[in-house]
Amino acid sequence: MRIAIYSDIHANLPAFEAVLKDIKTQSIDRCFNLGDLVGYGPFPEEVVALARELKHPTLLGNHDKAVVDQRAFQQGRMRYEETFAVLWPFSAPARASMEWTEQQLSDASIAYLAALPFLTHRTSKLNTLRFYHAAPHSYDNGQITWDYVTDQVHVLESLTAVPPENIAFFGHSHCPGIYRAKDLDGEFRFSRDGYDAEKEETVLVNVGSVGQPRDHNPDACYCIYDTKTGKIRFRARVGQEPLRG
Repeated sequence: MRIAIYSDIHANLPAFEAVLKDIKTQSIDRCFNLGDLVGYGPFPEEVVALARELKHPTLLGNHDKAVVDQRAFQQGRMRYEETFAVLWPFSAPARASMEWTEQQLSDASIAYLAALPFLTHRTSKLNTLRFYHAAPHSYDNGQITWDYVTDQVHVLESLTAVPPENIAFFGHSHCPGIYRAKDLDGEFRFSRDGYDAEKEETVLVNVGSVGQPRDHNPDACYCIYDTKTGKIRFRARVGQEPLRG
């Protein structure tokens, strides 16, 4: 089975459509969306509507949760102190984006986002696959700290949090990369290089970002995993042309 995993669309409809178009050329059997459908970009309602139509298993991202909570606050269903606790980690521009985005979303879109799960997993013939939005070490008994994987300490924390012999896919930092225990003594780096996972190996895979890459490469990025061969590959170009929105 070939699985496409994508994340962090951030209301960038042209990039989302470009990725979906590319997925159709890759003989994909299943797709997973790791969250942050909204925030920053100008097409939040359109992106959520498309996600609802696709019915790909989708996770809740921190920006998604923020707009849900913003709506709850506006309707008097959440106290200011509760809303502030969710929004304070965001920069001022991101908070302004949350406020604008909440105003653009229909009740149906807010309800869709509010119902998204935090994480999920499935078993393949090769590994048990786990899907997160943020770093795997962010999740503890239903409490989420929305952490990133940006250095070797985070790699170690997340490798410890993920059950042995699992492959964990996540996004959140917008920077693709593959991290294993064997890398802990080496240099931490973001990379769109692929990898062939072994049967009894724990692997962390940041799938990058569809709508707002932050690895100094503006091309939209997503990941393909082959459960039969263990191959993990990033898709960032279609032939010789950049995969851009």
